[in-house]
Amino acid sequence: LPELCAVARRTGQPLTIALLDADHFKAVNDSWGHEFGDRCLQHIADILRRHVKRPRDVAIRFGGEEFAILLPGTDANGALGVCEGILEDIAAIRVPADDGTPVTLTMSAGTATLSQGDDERDLFRRADEALYRAKACGRNRTEQATPEVS
Repeated sequence: LPELCAVARRTGQPLTIALLDADHFKAVNDSWGHEFGDRCLQHIADILRRHVKRPRDVAIRFGGEEFAILLPGTDANGALGVCEGILEDIAAIRVPADDGTPVTLTMSAGTATLSQGDDERDLFRRADEALYRAKACGRNRTEQATPEVS
């Protein structure tokens, strides 16, 4: 992330980060077990791989059910489109539990685009705040951070 921020500042190209978090994932693990939860995370990772295609784009799992997507050369609207596609695909899958019950997953996302004066911590913090807004506004949605005014 620090390298991508430096490149974006040097070239003037946009850099957007999206933070995604599986909604109510503790309930999935509590209801169906951690092995099933791991299968759900694999389904999420497969969907992220299908949507994050460009060579410089990066999708990572950085904790539990939390993922980050780094999108160099992508503005806020482009990142919104990527996230909306991911959230639609996640909500459309039904992961079969061991007893055959189809389980539906959803995710929430927050995005932020590098602003003048941002460093990687600022960018991440603004995306994280947008993610929390998405959770607070009902989940299964994407919220975009607004640039900070200095």
